[in-house]
Amino acid sequence: MGALYTITLTQPQTYLDNAGQPVNGFRVDFTIAEFDEGHSINVPKQDPAEIDRRIKALIADRKKLASLGG
Repeated sequence: MGALYTITLTQPQTYLDNAGQPVNGFRVDFTIAEFDEGHSINVPKQDPAEIDRRIKALIADRKKLASLGG
């Protein structure tokens, strides 16, 4: 079995957190292999374990969406 996702870009970016406060962090773009879809997440630092956890959570939610209506 191949990779679940491929990171295509990491880029410094300022974004707003859930409280509306600016964060100097990073945008991580990636492609979900199973759906051939591009997505992105914002993270405060380039922590590989945290990025992997967040991406895998997003993939799990995407799989749940794919199962709707069936």
